[in-house]
Amino acid sequence: MRHQPRVAPGGEVHHVLNRANGRLRLFRTDADFLAFYRVLRQTYERTPTRLLAWCIVNHWHFVVWPRGDGELSRFFG
Repeated sequence: MRHQPRVAPGGEVHHVLNRANGRLRLFRTDADFLAFYRVLRQTYERTPTRLLAWCIVNHWHFVVWPRGDGELSRFFG
C-alpha cells in the first residue's frame, strides 16, 4: 500500500533527510556520489526548488524552501 504524501506547504522552509536501511553507507565509491549528483541535477531541472543547503554524511540532508504547495513532494517524490 502506498503511503499518503506529507503535507508540505509552499513558502515554508523544510529539513529533509534520508538514511540507508540499517544506517549502511549510501555511497561506496566516487561513482555512487556522481550518480546521486547527476540525479539531483536532473531533478532540479525538472522541478526547480530553492535549495538553501545540502550535505552528505553517510546519509543526506537538504534544507529547501519550496515556492508552492506540492513542490516539495514533486522534488523528492
